[in-house]
Amino acid sequence: MKNHLRLLVLLLFVLCSKEEVTLTDPNPTIPAVEVPKSEVTESYNIIDSIQPYKSYSGSLLETFAKLSTEMTLDYDFENVAITKIFFKTTNENGAPIIGSGVVILPAIETPLGLVSFQHSTIESNSEAPSNSALGRNELTVASVIASTGYITILSDYIGYGINFFQRHPYEHKASLANNTYDMLLAAESFLLDQEIDFPESLFLMGYSEGGGATLALHEKIEKENKFNITQTFAGAGAYDKTEFLNKLISTNEDLSFLGYYLWVLDVYNNFYPSLRKDWTYYVNEPYATNLKALGVINESVSEDLISLNPTTLFTDDFRNGVSKGSNSELLEVIAENDLINWNPVAPISLFHGTLDDFVFPLNSLNAYTKFMEGGSEVEYIQIEDKDHNDAAIPFFFESLVKIHNRNP
Repeated sequence: MKNHLRLLVLLLFVLCSKEEVTLTDPNPTIPAVEVPKSEVTESYNIIDSIQPYKSYSGSLLETFAKLSTEMTLDYDFENVAITKIFFKTTNENGAPIIGSGVVILPAIETPLGLVSFQHSTIESNSEAPSNSALGRNELTVASVIASTGYITILSDYIGYGINFFQRHPYEHKASLANNTYDMLLAAESFLLDQEIDFPESLFLMGYSEGGGATLALHEKIEKENKFNITQTFAGAGAYDKTEFLNKLISTNEDLSFLGYYLWVLDVYNNFYPSLRKDWTYYVNEPYATNLKALGVINESVSEDLISLNPTTLFTDDFRNGVSKGSNSELLEVIAENDLINWNPVAPISLFHGTLDDFVFPLNSLNAYTKFMEGGSEVEYIQIEDKDHNDAAIPFFFESLVKIHNRNP
């Protein structure tokens, strides 16, 4: 869910720097791409690109990295160039749409590998990777990773970038898996166009919503059997949504993330015909009326409109339906979006802050336990004394070090 990177000092540094080079419009608008069917072939997932539209120096990215962590980063930091790409994908109903994202290329002859980076929760299209500037969201972290020698790709996700007018399928497993997989296919096509070999080493990485998207993508890749994953790094995602909901409805105290959970609930209630219930089933008044007035929810619900205490916010019918298992339709939908009921083949590193009260650590612990029981190669790394926000930066840089150690 939400990931504040707390990079204010670093952002000020970046904004004061003269080393950022913008190769086209500094705030490029996304064109309304209409592609004749004759121009799209089955062998190419990519539709169009704006390349490159941004470039960052290795020295700038090295400074950012070393200001962000005390870990030893003994790498050569290369210049990077960022290309915006548009690609074929599908929405939650399987209808064809156009997606967008970025490919970040390091200025080296032979990249060390490819990192598919799934971004965390955003609530504005300006935060989408293809619309971001250095210092905003995970575009900066991804650029650092790329500058150490790895081609790095980020999908904007549905609801951002070129299809900002559609709702974002927040925490919807199938949508996130399909979109990020299509981005990977598009990156493969782009590299082919650029006469760059697709690297042998493929790493997946994501934090919070990006952590969930990363596990969903991992499962999708192994199901399709086209790419070979070297290793996956997933941080603080809502992997066990079934247990997460059980924990939530049994809590009698304020929970800061309830506005985000209502966003998830609205997505599921809209996407699944088996649900489609009025807000009065889920939440008490006056909160139901407040939520109905919002229409389609595409961001966190303001705390002014709800109670943050689940026992006050949610109706007895809703809570009893979950706790007693009588609401089979909802529980089936939640289980369909769980990310722990499969046996990964490629190794996975799970990270979670021990003080995380936003996405409960039980998600990573349960994923670790389930994967271990299935015989998968998995490790669980606890980031001591860090909450959801503060664990993000350690996760990114510990993962980067592990990538280089895995692929020296």
